[in-house]
Amino acid sequence: MDRPVLLVISDGTGEYARLLRIASELAPVIDGFILREKHWTARQMWEWGEELLRSGFPRHKLIINDRLDVSLALAAGGVQITSHSVPLAALKPHLSQEMAAGVSVHSLSEGLEAATSGAQWVLFGHIFQTPSKPGLPGHGTAVLKNMVDQLPVPVIAVGGITPDNAAQVLATGCAGIAVISAVMSASKPLQEAMALKEQIARFADKPAHNDDS
Repeated sequence: MDRPVLLVISDGTGEYARLLRIASELAPVIDGFILREKHWTARQMWEWGEELLRSGFPRHKLIINDRLDVSLALAAGGVQITSHSVPLAALKPHLSQEMAAGVSVHSLSEGLEAATSGAQWVLFGHIFQTPSKPGLPGHGTAVLKNMVDQLPVPVIAVGGITPDNAAQVLATGCAGIAVISAVMSASKPLQEAMALKEQIARFADKPAHNDDS
């Protein structure tokens, strides 16, 4: 990660055609699309991924949440490990050489464990209050900055990030931002993604903190 990245995460609606349309539209702008549809079967995820890739979506930009089997079947660019996934340490021997692996974390201790397990990045949040976690206050940028300073792997921030607050998140030196509703719930998803990329561009000449790539 030689510059901050922009990841978009699917919003869990299960709207097959809509998700295909948005992901395809975003392909030229985003650095990765994380398929995170918790109610889909592995077969549904694979079929959706196959259709997305046939549409011309870059394989290296497709990241599958939780399911290594689907990631491998699609030869996807990455897999995002969560707290309910098989631990990364157990999965690591089965990853293809080209496949990257990130881990979702919510604390410094989880981040350190993920780094020890071989995570290539951690997804940390939520930074700001978000509709997906009602009633739970965000960690804030000070906690994010501490994560960035303490962890030996790139930290990607997630949770309540919008074009209006992205700059204060990126100012922590994090390796990028991941969003759900800011793009997926927008009336013009591509326009919102481009607005986020404009914020990222301001930090493009500053290598992501703790980046060894």
